[in-house]
Amino acid sequence: MRDNVEIVREILERWRQNDASLQSFAEDVEWDYTVFPDGRVVRGHEGMARFLRRWIGTWEEYELLVDDVIPAGEGRVVALTRERGRGKGSDAHVELEAGFLFTLRDGKVVRFKGFLDRAAVLEAAGPTKPDNVALVRRFEESWARRDLEAVLDCVHDELEFDWSDSMGPFVGTYRGRDGLTRFWTEMQEAWERFSPEMVEVFECGPDRLITLDVVRARGKGSGIDMEARGAMLWTVQNGKIVRVKMFQTKEDALQAVGLSE
Repeated sequence: MRDNVEIVREILERWRQNDASLQSFAEDVEWDYTVFPDGRVVRGHEGMARFLRRWIGTWEEYELLVDDVIPAGEGRVVALTRERGRGKGSDAHVELEAGFLFTLRDGKVVRFKGFLDRAAVLEAAGPTKPDNVALVRRFEESWARRDLEAVLDCVHDELEFDWSDSMGPFVGTYRGRDGLTRFWTEMQEAWERFSPEMVEVFECGPDRLITLDVVRARGKGSGIDMEARGAMLWTVQNGKIVRVKMFQTKEDALQAVGLSE
């Protein structure tokens, strides 16, 4: 069965695409949007669908950005988001930080509550634990869709991005957001498509993990497709990626942290 964080991420991605389908929600879902002045609690698919249609129809332009998805225990998941848009009939653009608290049971959302204050949603959820795997997945997904802003949002100001073991044209260590932006620009100039995908994860304590990745790319100008595999060692501090080290093989990455298969 998929874990709750994955289910919530899929829901948020559908919302990003203005898809109001309800397959991930229980028939008796409770939908609490009392955060709005005229908000209330509705129940069931019909009430939820009515709210979603109304919400989508409010906007001339709308973008949902997902900053983090955090497991909170007891079947609950917190989503921290930003919403940007322009209402119908208005020239004013708005941007707000929001939070959602999902409660799931047997792979379905049974309760949802929206917040306009991130501190409030975190307080409502109680103690949460950092989801380092979700953070790294968000970094890679943002890279694949060429969203530099979202990529930089995942990393620490003092990031060290170590690509010194690369067998390709890009070799070196890039530091900070400026260094990562320089690496990003070099990659975008060389590749028409460059999509990393996490295929396996090894957690190495509370702040490090190793991912095995497959990269699918297409050369700019040549149109030649390529596929490569490698391993990455990630270090996370305070919810941000602070160090990334690339290895050619899983064995090399495991050895770097004193592990073996």
